[in-house]
Amino acid sequence: MKRILSAVLALCVVSASLGVCAEDTSFDVSTVSVSEEKAAPVVYELTLEQAIEMAYENNPQLEANKFDQLGKEISLESAMLQEKQYRKITVNVASAFETYCLKKGYYLDAAEVQLELSRKEADKISGSVAYDVTEAYYNYVLMQKLVNAANNSYELASENLAMVEAQYNLGLIAKLDYENASISVSMAKNAVEAYKLNMETAEENLKILLHKDDENCTIKVFDDVDCSDYTSDADSDTEAAMESRYDLTALKKSKELAYKYFDLAEILTSDSAIYNTAYASYVKADYDYTNTKKLIALLIKSSYNSILTSKADMDTAQLSYEMKLKEYESAKLKYDLGMITNLQLTQTINELYESQVEFANAKITYRLAVEKYKYEITVGL
Repeated sequence: MKRILSAVLALCVVSASLGVCAEDTSFDVSTVSVSEEKAAPVVYELTLEQAIEMAYENNPQLEANKFDQLGKEISLESAMLQEKQYRKITVNVASAFETYCLKKGYYLDAAEVQLELSRKEADKISGSVAYDVTEAYYNYVLMQKLVNAANNSYELASENLAMVEAQYNLGLIAKLDYENASISVSMAKNAVEAYKLNMETAEENLKILLHKDDENCTIKVFDDVDCSDYTSDADSDTEAAMESRYDLTALKKSKELAYKYFDLAEILTSDSAIYNTAYASYVKADYDYTNTKKLIALLIKSSYNSILTSKADMDTAQLSYEMKLKEYESAKLKYDLGMITNLQLTQTINELYESQVEFANAKITYRLAVEKYKYEITVGL
């Protein structure tokens, strides 16, 4: 009897403990669900210029360049001190050629060049960041336009299906017309969903460039794409680019340093390894600079040609879109009057959508061609 009583008491204790635990657990869950309620995402409404400025803030590439410049400044100070120390020291050129170069200021010049290039590289980094943001910004704009185009097509296809379904139920049209209209709706809906996914990807890409990918936020962009005519003198732009581009400046400075090193090496005989190596380095540096200048000139010309061709393509795409819009309006009227079949009307809806997509793509292609050219004739990409 005592054993039974003890077992009952023990069971009561366990049950009471489980009851307390159950109550505590329900309280904890309630607390967690309230505390983990997500805050609304931050919304950034950005013009292209604002987006570029945001990309500059705390930019790792620009930050690294600042410290690189600081390091080059310290190296220059060190080179100045060394050059001053060795200026009046007699050096055996044959056995200590590098010390001779130090005495003649070659390494001081090299340090000055490195600092100059580091400072100029900051402009190139800024230009590259700005172009990358521009490309991502306009790609996001394009995806939004394509979503809108797909939605327009979906709405037209849905309206058409509603009308066809009513006619089919009354026995006025064949089943083939109804099925065709239904398929068009499904295709249009799939296009909408596909472009929405692409738009999300485009937004994420822009967030990464703006350093906002780890933040709970959304980006709103302005879809007014400047498609005004852009004209310039490609020859004058090419000539200016020879002095402003980072890559050409670096090659030019490399050539100048190579020549100075070779000039110093001429004190040695042509049988010297140092002399021949210095001459080879100079010839290569001269070739690299000269050949790259030609390639850059060709690149700039090609970039300008891209502006001209993409502008022509955009104008043609606009005319095509306007024509397809008129064709749809005419086809809709003819269908209402029973002059054409629904298959023909559906075809005009699809052609209108395709022309709208082509026009949106052409506008962004032209705008990016202009932006690319502007960077190619300044710091380069």
